[in-house]
Amino acid sequence: MQIKEIVWADSNSQYSFKEKPDGSIELSVDGQIVNFHERQAVEALIGAWAFFDPQSHSQAEEQPNPRVIENPSSSVSTDFPKKVRNSIFVMVSLGVTILIIDALRNII
Repeated sequence: MQIKEIVWADSNSQYSFKEKPDGSIELSVDGQIVNFHERQAVEALIGAWAFFDPQSHSQAEEQPNPRVIENPSSSVSTDFPKKVRNSIFVMVSLGVTILIIDALRNII
């Protein structure tokens, strides 16, 4: 699950982060919009703010970070069962080859 929009407000303003279909990020503050063309630009902004305001950095460390549990099956590729099957075939064929060589050594 990926979050596509975050909205919050304080006593004076309303804020939102939105991810657009083209991958760009839109930051809106009371209707004023700033577009970031890639996610790294937003990460750089957040990092810069931590250096600009050291007090916000210490507050962020004190607050627990919300965690989103991702779907564990999304990290497994679709051809994983095929790879497992092929590796089992390789191990079995190596075992059979070793047994045949051992049997031939005892015969000769």
